[in-house]
Amino acid sequence: MEGQNFLKNEYSKNIILNYFFKVLSIVGGLVAVNLYLTYLRQSMYGLWVTISSIASWAAVGDLGIGNGLRNELTTAYAKGDLQRQRELSEAAVTMLARLSVCLFLILTVISEILFVLGIMDSSLRPPMYICNFFMCVNFLLGVSKSIGYAYQESWMVSMSQFSNILFGLAGIGFLYVFRVSASLILFAFVNGFAGVFSNIILIVQLMKKFKIGFTGAYKKKKEHRNRILSVGIKFFVLQISGLILYSTDSVIINRIIGSGAVTEYSIITKVYETGTTLFSIVLISFWSAVTFQYSRGNYKWVIHEIKKITCLWGGFSAGVIIVSFLLNPIIQIWLKENAIIYSPSLIILFALYTIVTSWGSIYVNVANGIGEINLQVICSVIGAVINIPLSVILSKSMGIFGIKLATLLCCFGGILVVPIQMIIQLHGKKN
Repeated sequence: MEGQNFLKNEYSKNIILNYFFKVLSIVGGLVAVNLYLTYLRQSMYGLWVTISSIASWAAVGDLGIGNGLRNELTTAYAKGDLQRQRELSEAAVTMLARLSVCLFLILTVISEILFVLGIMDSSLRPPMYICNFFMCVNFLLGVSKSIGYAYQESWMVSMSQFSNILFGLAGIGFLYVFRVSASLILFAFVNGFAGVFSNIILIVQLMKKFKIGFTGAYKKKKEHRNRILSVGIKFFVLQISGLILYSTDSVIINRIIGSGAVTEYSIITKVYETGTTLFSIVLISFWSAVTFQYSRGNYKWVIHEIKKITCLWGGFSAGVIIVSFLLNPIIQIWLKENAIIYSPSLIILFALYTIVTSWGSIYVNVANGIGEINLQVICSVIGAVINIPLSVILSKSMGIFGIKLATLLCCFGGILVVPIQMIIQLHGKKN
């Protein structure tokens, strides 16, 4: 009864507030792309997308600590173990602080290799280093998101992400209004500080509500580190695989086709990711809610929620099809003179990719929530290994269509296998 009351109040509240802030984030994101394109122009914006995608690789450098903390902290919260909650949070912060320093050094080496090999132009060195620095700072501060999810306060995380967009818009808007010359260096500073400010706001909120502190006095350091890492290392492998699958496209396009094609690819990706974001809102708090209820043996609730979310996915898929028919007019209204016209074949591919990956994400969140991710890891590693060579081969004959097709083919294993695994396991538990 206590678990049911929890979900009735917290789970429903999270979904409503997540929708509110995510819709605001979507609108803000669309406005931001238009403003950024106007400020930087297409070629420079394409370079920024490439730089930021390389820096985003730092997100996987936490060895899965964030996700490991999320599952362990949610379990401790479900059991009402306050002391363990504080110790787990403190252990994670300590590990991430050390890793952030190491991560910056690793990113420095990777960046220099890209410059020396000529993969990236040396003129991009200053903005890339600025981007790398802020990525590492926000890498540490971002532990607040895992804590927010674990305490079933995912709406706070969504609000933090919206504030990030607002700060970025305010900064670039200031540069544009006062006619400051387009500069990737200034752009990198503005985006970096936007992330820092939004993370600090989230940290203050969580500390105020849950009395989270950092004393360095806990005794079970090794035990907590091992617990977090034993779960987190599997998520780390998933993060690495996901990085190769989803974050290398811009680099490949920039190298083989050109920076202009990066802009073309990023704009259509932005449109379909907007739809994916709308659907994923119901999954934001689902992962930790699954952990919470599964740890209490409430398997029927998990199965019931899967059915409800699958019905929502059906409506979402219909919406994706409708938007696909109207995509080019939508982009013309959105970007005006900067609009790009897309071929029907590319639109169909992006629509198919969006629909099937959204369906798979339902069961991926269940698997993540209960910690059964071994099969998911295997499928992801196989997909990651073949993704880059397949993308390069297909891009030479099909352009950006080939790169997106390669990504779709490489993630099919997880989309098909993980749902079957979860259905069998949950119904077995229920019986």
